[in-house]
Amino acid sequence: MGLLELPGTVDDTQISWQEHAEALMAISRTALESGFNTTDGTVFTTASFTPSANKLVLVYISARPAGRSETASLSGNGLTWVLVEGEQDTEGGMRYSALWRAMGASPSAGQLTITFTASMRNATWEISEFDNVDTSGTNGSGAIVQAVKNAASSVTSISPTLSSFGDATNNATYMGATHRIDEAQNVEAGFTELSEQQTGEAHTGSAMWKVGEDLSPTIDWATSANAVAVACEIKAVAVVGGAGIPVSLLHRNQMRHMLNR
Repeated sequence: MGLLELPGTVDDTQISWQEHAEALMAISRTALESGFNTTDGTVFTTASFTPSANKLVLVYISARPAGRSETASLSGNGLTWVLVEGEQDTEGGMRYSALWRAMGASPSAGQLTITFTASMRNATWEISEFDNVDTSGTNGSGAIVQAVKNAASSVTSISPTLSSFGDATNNATYMGATHRIDEAQNVEAGFTELSEQQTGEAHTGSAMWKVGEDLSPTIDWATSANAVAVACEIKAVAVVGGAGIPVSLLHRNQMRHMLNR
């Protein structure tokens, strides 16, 4: 606790104050929407959802192109959607897997539209928002420290490799993965599975997350298959702790200006 001295016309005015201290709030996650569509097409729409202001929104998307490496674009909810990272598998681009981000001060309720450059099927999506993250930059750029992708053939697990975290305790790990079998995917111990979509047409996609560093997040399954994955590090926000305001104030109407703090 420190002491402020403020000169007044009658006598000295004093207030006590507390130093500001920097702290980190725990990142939290809220589910927004998840689902899939097995119809052939270039445009897929989600159910309606409402993102919160100034929270990081992440969308993990997977789909099955007809042997091509297609690209996508996202629109909706009054937000600008930016590709974080993406990958096709090693068998002629037979699986599309990508992570997208957004953040805005005034998002709106509505559907998210996913548009591909050519016909796709078995589109899956998982949409979550994350609070207490870095809000610097544009469209959530400050909240993503790093992102990596991975593709593998004939495997029963997939594990992208991340670099050491800027904050191994407070930053969070996020991963999405897709493989070419309709069967359960198992998330690594310590992670929370966000959603799992089995389309019934040899296509399963899921996502997971946890607070804390994991440099090799892993999702596995029973049957050997081609797989793709994307992972990223989410940055926690630094906030000011402590009161940082006057605790007591004497002769308030006598204050003119503050001297040294």
